[in-house]
Amino acid sequence: MRSIFLLTLSFCYYYSGGYGQTAISFHTVMKTGNVYRQTVQTETTIALNVDDLSQELKDAIQNNPMTANMFKKQQMLIETETRCGQPDAVTGLMPVRMKVTRDTGAMIAEVLPVGTNFYGHVSPGKLPVFDSTDIKGGTQMQSMLARMKNISAGIAFPDTTLSVGQTYTQVIPIDMPGGGMNMKMLMTQTYTLTGFSADTASFDVRVKGTLDMGVVELPITGAAEGEGHLVYDRKNNFPTDNQLNVLMAMVITQGGNSMRMDIHSNQLTHVVISKE
Repeated sequence: MRSIFLLTLSFCYYYSGGYGQTAISFHTVMKTGNVYRQTVQTETTIALNVDDLSQELKDAIQNNPMTANMFKKQQMLIETETRCGQPDAVTGLMPVRMKVTRDTGAMIAEVLPVGTNFYGHVSPGKLPVFDSTDIKGGTQMQSMLARMKNISAGIAFPDTTLSVGQTYTQVIPIDMPGGGMNMKMLMTQTYTLTGFSADTASFDVRVKGTLDMGVVELPITGAAEGEGHLVYDRKNNFPTDNQLNVLMAMVITQGGNSMRMDIHSNQLTHVVISKE
């Protein structure tokens, strides 16, 4: 009788969740011998409100072909392959190489040309840091490396332990050089664990950001807000699916003129992990 009672108790305990984990730990790991094939699809819509501009400025914007082409829906896709070398016996650092394997879209060839290689290292439990590229030219090379730094920051993932319903928040500084100005954005990303299995874990993601142009002569304010979902591969300790829908509003005010620009971005990131 005692054996039957204990067996029944164990059965109930297992199916009530007592046997399973109530909290799980997360950290990002890249491993030698794995190939990380990443696909990023982005759809961006830019809308411009010029109601508070002078008629002269309105005409200049509307009659400028470059400006007119800017404010359209833009779609682009980029695929990369990332591989890690053998870790250093002392530091644990692994050399890493990322190669751009595919591009589509009008702008992407200017962003990350096919065949471009980026080189760097991976610290244990961290995402890659890229510090060199085979792109020739000082300004272009620095711009590309800055973009790669932002890509890594954008997919940063918590190194923590969470139960279902708990959240983790991290603040990420992002540099966005361009047009002779160095735009900076402070991104706050909040992950809420919504569920997990032996293979995966699912998160709701909320994003908030503030923009700092650092230009006194051209005051620009901006803020971003969005939400999405993330799937984490527990077997490989790596996020494999990330969907983010973000709206960034920028307001430019100068000399009594005010212009608002809304940038709506929907991005899907998918990673397939396989052996060499």
